[in-house]
Amino acid sequence: MTAARLGVSNRTWRSRTDPVAVFVLLTFLFIAPGRAVEPKREVYLINSKPASVAVVDSEHWKLAGNIPLDPNPTHALIHPQTRILYVLHNGLFSSSDSLPQEPSKLSILDPGARKLIRSIPLGWNAAKMHLLGDGRYLVCFGVGTPGFKRISQQPGSATVIDTRKNEAVATLSAGRLGSHLLFARDGSRVFVLSRGDAPDKKKGSPPHQPALTIFSLDQEKPLAEIELEHEAQDMLLSQDDKWLYLLDQGSASKDAKRNRNGVVHVVDVDAFKLIKTHTDQDS
Repeated sequence: MTAARLGVSNRTWRSRTDPVAVFVLLTFLFIAPGRAVEPKREVYLINSKPASVAVVDSEHWKLAGNIPLDPNPTHALIHPQTRILYVLHNGLFSSSDSLPQEPSKLSILDPGARKLIRSIPLGWNAAKMHLLGDGRYLVCFGVGTPGFKRISQQPGSATVIDTRKNEAVATLSAGRLGSHLLFARDGSRVFVLSRGDAPDKKKGSPPHQPALTIFSLDQEKPLAEIELEHEAQDMLLSQDDKWLYLLDQGSASKDAKRNRNGVVHVVDVDAFKLIKTHTDQDS
């Protein structure tokens, strides 16, 4: 039998995203130029066609402004302290298939001033973004691409943005296709699950095994890489951040010989070591 999914964690990112025609971000922006002025409330709607941020005055429910965006905005969040709006673009798609034709990017906007501050290039297939800790860093995660037509295989990567300067300060690459990203509670460790992938014939690179890669935010080179026999579909940290649990759900088949039970791998976070694998048959 296959194993059940690990407990839900709001710090785990999955790579699969569903395209949407309109992504809506609801937030309140408080602008108080003087004590006698009431705070101003605004709602931001991220539209995909045409790509733009619609600024709505929520007191009167009227359109207060519009900020043009690059194509295919897929996710957005607003910084709770600076009120800067971050919009993730998954990349341009061709009309013949659902594969992106260029890397993802991040748009950084000042919605109060109704302007784009800057755009930052990201890796391929950026799926999610997340503010760490006190909001000092924003991390954007791209799962990469297996390669097709004129585009060679690109690994998954996480781009770290310093929100004080709104500049990219590091790119963490797992060296293979990514699938999940998770952080330690204090932001000191970044865990990336990667899928196995076929060899890149154009570059002459060998195939890769599925792996867990462990990073520190202050350096781009991985702290450790643990290869796995099969791809893990989920991961979860213990409450004390000492143990990392990886779930391999197994695979079901009508052919009993190909049936594979699910397992849970246990990783010692401090030692960067896989110490135990539990199966359904363990007591």
